[in-house]
Amino acid sequence: MLRHYTGSCFAGKYLESFLAQNADAAVRNVHPGPGSWVGPPSGSIKLNFDGALLDGGSAMGIGVVARDLNGVCLAWLSRKVLRTGNGEIAEALAAREAIQLAARRGWKSIIIEGDCAVLISKLRAVDHDLSYIGTVIFDILRFVNLFTSCQFACVKRAFNSVAHCLAKSAVGMLEGVDDLPSSALDIVISEFC
Repeated sequence: MLRHYTGSCFAGKYLESFLAQNADAAVRNVHPGPGSWVGPPSGSIKLNFDGALLDGGSAMGIGVVARDLNGVCLAWLSRKVLRTGNGEIAEALAAREAIQLAARRGWKSIIIEGDCAVLISKLRAVDHDLSYIGTVIFDILRFVNLFTSCQFACVKRAFNSVAHCLAKSAVGMLEGVDDLPSSALDIVISEFC
C-alpha cells in the first residue's frame, strides 16, 4: 500500500490513491522481466532513491534518479556523505534528497520509491519516531504539502538498481539532468532491452 496525500481528508486521499493506481494498472504493462523498472502513471514523476555504506562505514552514498512514464531520466543525484551511520540512516538521507530534488524541480505529482521496507513503513506510519531517523522522516514529511500527490512506495532492490548504482558509486556531490554516469546508463539501457 502506498502512502498518498491529496485533498483534505485521509479517507478521500486513500480512495483517490486506490482508484488512480487501479485505473493505471489496467493500462500499464506488468513488469517486462525480472529486475525491470516500471514507470509511474501518466503525469507523475517517479524518484527512485537508495543509500549505501561506503569506505567501511565511514561514509554513506546517496543515489536518486527521477524518471517519467517512458523511463526518460529527468534528473539524477549521486552524493557522498562523510559521516558514520547504518544502512537505514543512509536510506533516510537518500529519501530526503529525493523529495528535496522534486521540490526544487517544481514537480507536483511524485512517487518516492526505495527498497528499504523499514523506512517506507516509517514514512507511512502515523507514529512519531524520536530517534535521529525520526527527525529525517519529519523533514521528509514537511515537504509533502508542496505536492498535489506524493506517494511512498517500496520496491525490490532489482527494481531500484539505477539508484543503487548511483549510491554505490558516489564520490562527491554530482547532480545532472540528462546524462547519467555510464555505469547507471548501462542499467537503464538493460531495463528496456
